[in-house]
Amino acid sequence: MDSERLKMLLKKYWNCETSLQEEREIKGYFATEDSPASLTGTAALFRYYDLEKKKELSGSSFDKEILELLQNESAGIKKTKQITMQPWLISLGKIAAALIIVLSVVFIVQQRTSNKNSMDNMTIALEKDTFDDPEQAYKETMEALMLISKHLNEGKKQTMKIAVFSEAQQTIEESVIN
Repeated sequence: MDSERLKMLLKKYWNCETSLQEEREIKGYFATEDSPASLTGTAALFRYYDLEKKKELSGSSFDKEILELLQNESAGIKKTKQITMQPWLISLGKIAAALIIVLSVVFIVQQRTSNKNSMDNMTIALEKDTFDDPEQAYKETMEALMLISKHLNEGKKQTMKIAVFSEAQQTIEESVIN
């Protein structure tokens, strides 16, 4: 076989486009002839395929195992392995589960108690007056309200800028439509 035909057949073979006759031709070439140095790896691969095809499974135990598996499968019998736990391991699991439940209940009760205490302390703190002198309380309240008013007025100025922009946009839209 000439090298050009071999290269073409190998290219088709690697692209899975060869016919059975072409594959036999390639396998025959590598089985009988010395391959070129550039195809040494390919020749070794085809020789390996040929050797593996000729191997037979020895021993009748393999055949018996396969036949037994097939018969069991057709009969609906499946081999399963039953796992048994030691009694002490079961008892240990029960103790661990009970311990987890008890610790969870203790944790939940403790969290609720601490939340209730913190809420009670917060309520007491809120009910206590901050100022003893009503004039001082009035003065502090007015300062706080003035600060809030100042920030609200700054926000109002920014809102007015947006309103001006919105009016300009509406005027442009009306002029484009008309």
